Amino acid sequence: LLLDLARGREAYSLLKNGIVDGLSIGFITVKARRIEGKKRGSWLRVLEEVDLHEISLVTFAANPKAKVECVKMI
Repeated sequence: LLLDLARGREAYSLLKNGIVDGLSIGFITVKARRIEGKKRGSWLRVLEEVDLHEISLVTFAANPKAKVECVKMI
């Protein structure tokens, strides 16, 4: 976060106060492989290389594990 900008300070405040805690992560898969999951017939995709495009703060993350867990002090 760029705290010398008004939007950066606003984002920091929203994070610090728990109002926003989700992340949107945009990427293109460059290299991946599939491995068998624990349940019979299930598969997992292991991302080995990605082309990261963006990470944004959001109110509601599509993936419930895409969360900000802690915020450092200024």
